[in-house]
Amino acid sequence: MAHNAVAIVGVGTVGTQVAKLAADAGWQVVAIEKDEVSAQAASQRAGLPVGSSLKDAASAAVVIECLPEKHDVKHSIFAELGAIVDDEAVLVTTATALSVTDLALSTGRPNRVLGLAMPHDPARTHAELVRPDFADADAVETLQGFLAAIGREATVVRSKPGYIA
Repeated sequence: MAHNAVAIVGVGTVGTQVAKLAADAGWQVVAIEKDEVSAQAASQRAGLPVGSSLKDAASAAVVIECLPEKHDVKHSIFAELGAIVDDEAVLVTTATALSVTDLALSTGRPNRVLGLAMPHDPARTHAELVRPDFADADAVETLQGFLAAIGREATVVRSKPGYIA
C-alpha cells in the first residue's frame, strides 16, 4: 500500500476538487470513473489521468467515493472496494443523505470506513469527517492527515445523515 496514494472513485465536481487538491499536495492520485467514455470526459475536465477499473484503487491508502447519492450504487461500490483494497486502507464516502454506518457494513471492514463532507467552494477549508461509532482511531487519523495535507481542517462528527453546518 502506498501511504501517499489516494484513489478517487467518481470524478464529478467533488471528485475533481479532491483529486486536484491531492495532486497539488504531492499525493499520487488514482482517479476512477465507471467506464472508458466517462473516464475520458472526466480526464479532460479534471486535467488528470482517469481510469475505469476499481482495481486501480488497490494500492491506495485512502479511497474516496464521490458518486451520486444512490443507495444501491454506493453499496455495490463499497462491497467491491472492500474486497480489492489493502486491509489498512481507509474507505471514505461523500454521502450526506445516506448512512455512513450502513455503507460501512457493506464492505466487510466497517472499522475502516468514514464519511467526508467538503464544501464545493475550494476557498473554504473546513471539512466534516463522519465517524461511525465502530471506526478505528487510526482510520480517523489517516483521513485527518490526508485532509491536513490538502489544506483542509476536519471536524469529527458522529455518523448521521446531513451536515452539521
